[in-house]
Amino acid sequence: TVLAVKALEEEGCSALVVVPTLVLVEQWRRALEEAFQVSVGAITGEERTLGAITVTTYNSARLRCGELGGRFQMLVLDEVHHLSAQGNQMMARCFAAPLRLGLTATPPEGDALEAIRTLVGPKVYELEPSHLAGTHLADYQVKTVRLSLKPQEREEYQRLMKIYRGFLTRRNIRIRGPRDFLALVRRSGRDSEARRALQARREAMDIALNSESKVEYVKRVLEAHRGEKVLVFTRENPLVYRLSRELLVPAITHLTSRDERNEILDRFHQGTYRCIVTSRVLDEGVDVPDASLAIILSGSGSPRQFIQRLGRVLRKKAGKTATLLEVVSEGTGEEYISRRRRRRR
Repeated sequence: TVLAVKALEEEGCSALVVVPTLVLVEQWRRALEEAFQVSVGAITGEERTLGAITVTTYNSARLRCGELGGRFQMLVLDEVHHLSAQGNQMMARCFAAPLRLGLTATPPEGDALEAIRTLVGPKVYELEPSHLAGTHLADYQVKTVRLSLKPQEREEYQRLMKIYRGFLTRRNIRIRGPRDFLALVRRSGRDSEARRALQARREAMDIALNSESKVEYVKRVLEAHRGEKVLVFTRENPLVYRLSRELLVPAITHLTSRDERNEILDRFHQGTYRCIVTSRVLDEGVDVPDASLAIILSGSGSPRQFIQRLGRVLRKKAGKTATLLEVVSEGTGEEYISRRRRRRR
């Protein structure tokens, strides 16, 4: 955000800032109005206010690119890795803006990176979080905690995975990576046995991702870190709501209204709330002030999501060392997920 403000200050031109979520529209709007002391426009499904500087979402920019394409001299693309989607690439081509700035903490690779080079420009600067730790970002540490499943959970997990692996063996199918797994998913559309195998795998992974040991562990961690502000991340909403009920802490999901979400974040900032539990809506770009401890109870195998969740606790504060705890069910497929998401850290 600071980099974009500086670019706008130097160029002194009209600009459209494109962001992935409504939460980020509000966040960018506040930051730009504070920096330039002008009214900043917003184009969303809820509002249509044009200004010399306007903020919109990728979805709204796609829908209105014919109307907006010739209005702005600069195009700022926050979380520019979203240009990997074909629809967003078409949107970027619709804009005539000669000045373009792409921002991301998690640049893509391959064809997606080439699309960004074509539509925005070459990479001009890159810096790892570790190079900023202790200066512009807080010092940080990442720890992986491996927990055993409860005996009953272990038994059911093994039973379900036996169904899945048995199918692969009988059909002589090897899963060597995401492409092979996607081929299996496509096959399940016409093969009932493949569907049953995938269903068994999904139920087994639900056990691993949402184990009782994890719930007990997060309760112990929160008790031991009473004075700190903590973010708890999960993969699915049911665990979010369970933890919210049992720990008596606020939850933020995609179903949380804008007013409620803002109130929760404000109270977290003020210290009224010391913990928030969430699934994926706080992963990307959202300014979550003062948090010093993040707990990943479950997530995807995406290195991008891992880096984004780490970023939620890196705001610098005197004397602060941020901690990211990654909690993994030992001896399950979640260990593979953990290795995948940490390979680019």
